[in-house]
Amino acid sequence: MKCIIIISLLLVLSGLLQSEVVYNDSLKQSAISGNDEAQFNLGLCYHDGLGVTKSYCEAYSWFLQSAKQGNHKAEYYLAMCYENGKGTDIDRPTSINWYTKSAESNYAPAQSALGNKYFYGLGVKSNMEEAYYWFLIANANGMKDNKQCYNLAIAKLDDTQKENIQNRANQWLELHK
Repeated sequence: MKCIIIISLLLVLSGLLQSEVVYNDSLKQSAISGNDEAQFNLGLCYHDGLGVTKSYCEAYSWFLQSAKQGNHKAEYYLAMCYENGKGTDIDRPTSINWYTKSAESNYAPAQSALGNKYFYGLGVKSNMEEAYYWFLIANANGMKDNKQCYNLAIAKLDDTQKENIQNRANQWLELHK
């Protein structure tokens, strides 16, 4: 439960850090012309009501367009839209797919979130090996928010499992430098 609270606080803080994005006509024009970063930023504007009326439907639409172009931050926000039913119906399997895409793009917040999904069995079957794997990768990428869940996951694994997962995570990290 503490992990969920910590993750929620980090999501709020990440929203505050992202709030320097402000809606303007040039941002919208760039998004309309297909710029994935502008599409993501416009999605944030609608998601948080930055210079426009808050609209989760608009945010979802812009996140989707950006995510389809491989923007890992948009993939992460899109996953949250599906998980929480913001701008779209709740769809946990689709949420997990987008979290996974973002995590595999080496986006640490998504890696941490995916570790939590596996730890708690949210949208996937609870799996301490996968939780530990994603926690290791997220930690290596600077996300230290999941320490308690990380410790609980590691306590449920034997030494051989831990070593195998650490080797797998190290290989992944080596490929994604």
